[in-house]
Amino acid sequence: MMKLRNRRAFALAGTALALSIALSGCSALNNLIVGGSNDAQRDEETGEVTEGSNIDIFSLKVGDCMPTSDTTGEITDADVVPCSEPHADEVFFECSA
Repeated sequence: MMKLRNRRAFALAGTALALSIALSGCSALNNLIVGGSNDAQRDEETGEVTEGSNIDIFSLKVGDCMPTSDTTGEITDADVVPCSEPHADEVFFECSA
């Protein structure tokens, strides 16, 4: 009887862990796997991108500029460049939740 309780407890703990990981969201899991945020190098005072890079889509900020892209389907990352360089798109609005 005791072994059955231990198995149930381990199964319940494993299910709770799996559920919490699933509910934490993809970006939180990505931060754990990759090891931190995937952000561009930015000017400390203005927050503007200072060097072109590829960043996580959730790291985009108002004012970020992006070169021409022909991406289709689900977008998980984006190329950003300093706005002084040629670009096709710029983030101009952030929707608050």
